[in-house]
Amino acid sequence: MSLFEKGAINIKLVLISFVAFFIISGCNDKELIVIDDNTSKQNGTDILMLIVDYTTNKFEGGKEMHFDKASSSFTITHEFKSPGDFGWMKLYYSEIDELIFWGHIHWMGCGEIEFPTDILKAEEFVFVPTDDYWLPKEFEPTFPVDTIWKEYYPNSTIGQAWGSIQGLVKTREYIRSHQDVVKVYEWQPSVGCGDIADRKWIFFLKKNNVSTEK
Repeated sequence: MSLFEKGAINIKLVLISFVAFFIISGCNDKELIVIDDNTSKQNGTDILMLIVDYTTNKFEGGKEMHFDKASSSFTITHEFKSPGDFGWMKLYYSEIDELIFWGHIHWMGCGEIEFPTDILKAEEFVFVPTDDYWLPKEFEPTFPVDTIWKEYYPNSTIGQAWGSIQGLVKTREYIRSHQDVVKVYEWQPSVGCGDIADRKWIFFLKKNNVSTEK
């Protein structure tokens, strides 16, 4: 092989090396863009709903809901249909006009939760491995009839009910995000001849996923 041919081969190898370098560099740049995009904050609001049995204070499950809209305040308004036979209670996150709870109420029976759907069971939640106890600044009723229990807190059943969920990793996550007030609804799915054992405490916690709130 002549010196000219060897030189041509070396030049080809150098060119191939440069091309491979730029291809690899380009792939790495694209990969970094994807990683940055995936780790960017998602705008909106998260609402955590947790259900505790009224008589046993046992945590039964819950649901985390995400909404694209966000607000620094958190007001719950209600829409109530009195159960002549069948009624319901709907709760709305007022500032963003989103439904966060819809539970049926029966006069001679027991209603069920219509919304949210796909509620996770208690065993699907994780507890922190520590024994410390966390409290919000305040528990706030979502419905005027519920205000009576505020006079008896923390010795009321709501204090004991909170004790069954305050150690959840999710609860700590929401409290840590400067959650000052936890909203509470005493859902009575059966009334009239209903059983008090059917009742549930429904807790609502909120956190925003935005750097600048409205």
